Amino acid sequence: MIFDKYLELGSISKVETYLLQNGIKTPKQANFSSNVIRNILINPVYTVADATTYDYFNKLECILPKSKEDFNGTYGLMPYNRHKKGKSNLANPKDKWIISIGTHMPIISSIDWIKAQKQLKANSDLAFSNTGTSPALLSGLLYCKHCGSVMQVAGQGVLADGTVCYNYRCTTKTKSRGKLCNSDNISKGYAFDALVVKRVRKLIDAATLHQKKTLMRNLIKRIEWDGTNADIFFYFNQSPL
Repeated sequence: MIFDKYLELGSISKVETYLLQNGIKTPKQANFSSNVIRNILINPVYTVADATTYDYFNKLECILPKSKEDFNGTYGLMPYNRHKKGKSNLANPKDKWIISIGTHMPIISSIDWIKAQKQLKANSDLAFSNTGTSPALLSGLLYCKHCGSVMQVAGQGVLADGTVCYNYRCTTKTKSRGKLCNSDNISKGYAFDALVVKRVRKLIDAATLHQKKTLMRNLIKRIEWDGTNADIFFYFNQSPL
């Protein structure tokens, strides 16, 4: 069903929204995340071992221990060595993959599975070309207190004075169209960022000497003094300030 919906809707986020809105969960009764959906879509185990998949993986220079004649369309594929040993989040290059034949029944045709891979590649290329640096200071740090989901930047624009404006919105609220979470947005994200910075400054001013030293050691990698000026090297910036 996930493959069918992906081919119909064309994006992982739309599939995620569909699953959330319809209360469709994983076997462990958790909501399907975009990562889980993607991992299902890219896993060859769900498709059939036939001549089409043999040619597809042969072109990718994967290791194929069975002959093309064995890929007769009866069983599903059984992939091995797709990830680095002990690191399931790190993929091996495809020429290290071992694509064999299992004893299970496939759930998607080779043509549709390959079609899904091409759609994933196209979406990935588009996302890469649109990648930019978000002006939001709290991206990746801000979470919804109602449901625990990360809050994402939305509605970006520019005010008359040149200020980049944006809001923060709960990702579960966005993806479920308000069905699973309906928390209020932070409508002026740039102002909220400034408020957090102000609170951090107050915290630093009120911190003990030990706390300030700990903060400095977490931020600053090295300070070089030439007799007149100091170059400060931060962990997040290779150039001195």
